[in-house]
Amino acid sequence: MLRKFAKTVLLGCAFLGVAGVVTADESIPVYAVALRGTEPVTLKGRLQGPEKSTKDFIVLVKQGETLTVSLKASKANSTYFNILPPDDATALFVGEMQGANEWRQRLDVSGNYTVRIYLNRAVARKGVKSDYTLKISAS
Repeated sequence: MLRKFAKTVLLGCAFLGVAGVVTADESIPVYAVALRGTEPVTLKGRLQGPEKSTKDFIVLVKQGETLTVSLKASKANSTYFNILPPDDATALFVGEMQGANEWRQRLDVSGNYTVRIYLNRAVARKGVKSDYTLKISAS
């Protein structure tokens, strides 16, 4: 419940750009991403295991829009992303299983989609760092 509330608050402030908060029920930082037009939003940062090995980026996408996500990382063989639909923990895309660093799909449901980037668990336990560039767009 708190996680859903945090997402709602963040999206309410999305016009400010990217905002962040750590939810109380999980240690995954959550950031709201405001998409503007069809140009991708580019986000750069670092993941570092084991404590900072995952980040969630929330994007509001309308029904019928195509969501496009791409990820480049310094540890490309260990850094992945998943796409989670609104109010559902079942991923539409699991990067580690697909072996892909780009995803594009037309969406049938409007709502807040989660782009979760993460280090592979075994690598994260070793304290590995991975610098990333994440691009998100909807058109």
